Amino acid sequence: MDKLKDASGVKTTIVDWWLLFEAGQAEFFQGEPGKPDAYLLPDFSEALIAPVAMLGMCIIHNLRTGEWALAPARQGIDAWEVAAAYMRLGYRPPLFLIHQLTNRPRISIRESHKILDLFRKTIESRHEDMGEMGKILLHIKSNLSGS
Repeated sequence: MDKLKDASGVKTTIVDWWLLFEAGQAEFFQGEPGKPDAYLLPDFSEALIAPVAMLGMCIIHNLRTGEWALAPARQGIDAWEVAAAYMRLGYRPPLFLIHQLTNRPRISIRESHKILDLFRKTIESRHEDMGEMGKILLHIKSNLSGS
């Protein structure tokens, strides 16, 4: 697996993106936020933007702080889509998302690397249809339970 930037410690935060946008303090890329949730992108720049709109996510630049974040562009975004967006942007997803994906409160480093490797292969493969994601998650879970 290629070297991923570390976002493993990122937590969900709430930001009033529209208030910042109306004050000229935020830029939206690949859509507009549909929820105030924010998932920070450490050490990010505009040059690193990759397609995340098909995952129901958008990218936001907070001009006031200089921070970049992912935000859901619609309701109903789940951990799978947020984690996939992180991976598309070259990040190791936050640990809380991996725990949600596996429904396990604790996982080993070996297991988390196995999940990320399968996840990365999935994102780089032909599986663009979110309808396929449930099947892929079941495949990942079955691989983990067999280890």
